Amino acid sequence: MKLVLVGLGNSPHLVDTVARMRTLNWDVHVVSSIEAPWATGYERCTLHHTTSGPPPPTGPDVAVVDHRGELGSMGSRAWPGVLAQLIADVRPDIVHAHELQHSGVLTLRARRRMREAFPLFVLSTWGSDIYHFARDPGERAKVRAVLASCDVVWADCWRDRALATAEGFRGPMMNVTPVGGGYDVEAAFSLRTNGPTSARRDIAVKGFNTWVGRGMNALDALDMCGGLIADRQIFLLLSDDATRSRAEQVCARHGATLRILQNVPKTTILAALGRCRVSVALNMSDGTSKGFLESLLCGAFPVQSFSSAAGEWTTHGESAFLVDPTDIRGVAAAVRAALTDDGLVDRAREINDATVRAHLDAQAIGAAITSAYRRLGELARSRQDHVIEAYS
Repeated sequence: MKLVLVGLGNSPHLVDTVARMRTLNWDVHVVSSIEAPWATGYERCTLHHTTSGPPPPTGPDVAVVDHRGELGSMGSRAWPGVLAQLIADVRPDIVHAHELQHSGVLTLRARRRMREAFPLFVLSTWGSDIYHFARDPGERAKVRAVLASCDVVWADCWRDRALATAEGFRGPMMNVTPVGGGYDVEAAFSLRTNGPTSARRDIAVKGFNTWVGRGMNALDALDMCGGLIADRQIFLLLSDDATRSRAEQVCARHGATLRILQNVPKTTILAALGRCRVSVALNMSDGTSKGFLESLLCGAFPVQSFSSAAGEWTTHGESAFLVDPTDIRGVAAAVRAALTDDGLVDRAREINDATVRAHLDAQAIGAAITSAYRRLGELARSRQDHVIEAYS
């Protein structure tokens, strides 16, 4: 079987997805849909370089094909034509777009340029793909066009399966799998500090502050906690200059210490979360956030925006606080409760540990993804419309 993956080439989620496919022994081709440096870590695939930036690094069992000579003076406007020609040359059984706004749109535009029959078009929705953009009048038509063009939808949360239907998709859907394919649960558990969560003092904050991230609101909420954060260590993740400056100010004001974790190995992140009593992450829109799942994995009590799919994994007030990302006072109240209620955070860890063991094990998810791709291969051959159950 041959597969073309169209995705965000700089995303570790895409790297993890390719890694999960190693047992299939398929001929896997990867195309990036954005102008950004490629991530490292790809294995057993062919990377097709179609952007103007530097080509991806090679690695074991990784080939690189450079298509920059096909771009001409059109730059990114030439990408749909380049992808269409690549698909015509490779003749894959499946084209799988990971993420809608860039990858799904690029695949749709390539499909419109194809003269021959297009392969099975699978769309994986990530994060804000439908939840946010389908509510934007300027973006909804694009969302609906991609959903109308694809053959199969594979969402990272149950919410987005329902939203795909609401936006007009009528084809088969895969069961939900978290982006990236799960974790080695026991290895992650081994990185935790000894003792209950209530014995921990550190706090993790996602500093992502963009059109969707609200890291600054999270830091403002910590500021409102005042003396409760004194003598604690604050881990700041995914920060920029503005959130780093704000975090330094908050920590200096209240006698906390700051540790910035940027471009560090995943084990460093997991070990830090394994020291934390509370993890705060606020977004205006998200799917099944990996940062949120890693909080569960590491035994930190999540204070997470309700605009994500976290409610599919936790219960508000019992195993997490699901908060309004714009309500800074409400977030501060949630953080104060998590810092002072020992029984709450210890009970939550028991509940979340059971959830993690049942639904985040990489071997189980990897086997389900492998099975799902094999079923997609069958569907690519038969092109019969039926619902495919992969992993639940």
